[in-house]
Amino acid sequence: MKKPRTLNNEDEQPSSVVLYLVGFTRDQDYFPYLYPLLKTQYAKDSCIYYCGLVFAAVLTCPDKKHFNYRSHLQPVKDFSFWLNRFLNDKSSSTLQKRKDAARAKFVAADRRGRLQAAKLLEFPARKLVEIAKSGTDRNRQINAAIALEYLGESMETAENLLVLAIQGPVDESDRFVGACYRGIFNILIRTKRNHLAGPRG
Repeated sequence: MKKPRTLNNEDEQPSSVVLYLVGFTRDQDYFPYLYPLLKTQYAKDSCIYYCGLVFAAVLTCPDKKHFNYRSHLQPVKDFSFWLNRFLNDKSSSTLQKRKDAARAKFVAADRRGRLQAAKLLEFPARKLVEIAKSGTDRNRQINAAIALEYLGESMETAENLLVLAIQGPVDESDRFVGACYRGIFNILIRTKRNHLAGPRG
């Protein structure tokens, strides 16, 4: 971004790509420009399911006072929900992660499809990233991203999920983006990086 601190210009609203990248920097200097956008028509139109604006606001938030911000606006509610979860969730044991993954809601038309999708949980993260990037089978891509949501543990995987969220397939309910979104949060929690943002530099 050439103007990284002027995201409140209504004629130049940030794209989802920019917002995901801004969030991943964890730079709290962006937050004063991001948070007001949650209350705009732009947020109402953009944040129907998973939203780059909420993602960026949570990861650049510098304090806890926004925890329980009361608002009738759904983007603000989503922000408070994800901030609360991000700061309070704790890393799970390997056994608990496997139990959680066993309850994953994979995309499948029938029982056979669900069983095939569940086999993805046996794959290493690197292989799941490859599957999620391939464009041959959309449901398999989505299911690989869902598996990574539960099994991803490294910042390398988080970076891959960021790229996938930006470049991956679009579906009606944002299932693919949602899995990437939740996976990044989960990895930051598992690696104990779920702390408040700091200034850049």
